[in-house]
Amino acid sequence: MNNSPSSSSNNNNENGDVNENLDKILDVIFDYNGNGDDELTLRRGNKLEVLSTDESISGSRGWWTGRLIDTNSVGIFPANFVANSQTNLRIINFNDLQIGETIGVGGFGHVFHGKFGDVDVAIKTAKSLASFCSISPTTTPDGASDAVQNTLIDSLLREARLFSNLKHRNIIQLFGVSPSSITKNLYLVMEYAHGGALSHLLQKRQCGLYPNVFIQYAKQIADGMQYLHEEACEHIIHRDLKCSNILILEEIHDSHDDNELLYKTLKITDFGLARIQLQSSNMSAAGTFAWMSPECIRNSEFSTKSDVWR
Repeated sequence: MNNSPSSSSNNNNENGDVNENLDKILDVIFDYNGNGDDELTLRRGNKLEVLSTDESISGSRGWWTGRLIDTNSVGIFPANFVANSQTNLRIINFNDLQIGETIGVGGFGHVFHGKFGDVDVAIKTAKSLASFCSISPTTTPDGASDAVQNTLIDSLLREARLFSNLKHRNIIQLFGVSPSSITKNLYLVMEYAHGGALSHLLQKRQCGLYPNVFIQYAKQIADGMQYLHEEACEHIIHRDLKCSNILILEEIHDSHDDNELLYKTLKITDFGLARIQLQSSNMSAAGTFAWMSPECIRNSEFSTKSDVWR
């Protein structure tokens, strides 16, 4: 019997493969009618086991090979029609939050600087009276809450659910959501970026960024967008990438010190307009006009390409 390290490693790999397979049972989130014998027909709510993500097996980029649990049918399917049903959405006790000064205002509501325990956080909330009901369905919405307010809170909760499974160095981290029965509102608790928005830095640096800093920042943004488009468990189109939605994690002591700026970490944020990639690229109008690609302006056609068009 061979008890060499390589043999032990093989056994560990086999155990790892078993655990990995357990993680590959996904939910079908959109209907799809298969074309031909090799494509699976999917119905929302079906359970599907991923057998391979290798495009050389499926024959096309963005397609995987899998088995439908209820019928045992095996075939290929569009990868962005399935998702992990287990989100990492953590519920935070509202009493554990300290809400401080306002650091951002938008049509959705406000962003505050706050504390979660001893940790600096950004706290995003909607302009709504009925957001608590989104998390606590047993609570009856206030009669004064109108359709616009409900839409805002639904949008914030959808953003949180989309946000919760994103884990990347260049994506702002969501710590959790906090429903409050006192304020009847919902709060997204996020990583706090001490350096503020990239747009603020560029306003101070009217001469622009030093080339080495510019290249480093561009690479970080590209890495974050590649993760959203190709590597996240649900491939995502951001739809509103701009300098004000790119934050600098570390505090900036001297905005004119290129050596200091070179070692900052950039974080993409604001997923309020983000959508899971579908085969159809037509979506409702969204984004900031000055940053939108021509096809988005003309036809509301959003894609990974329009996300990074400049």
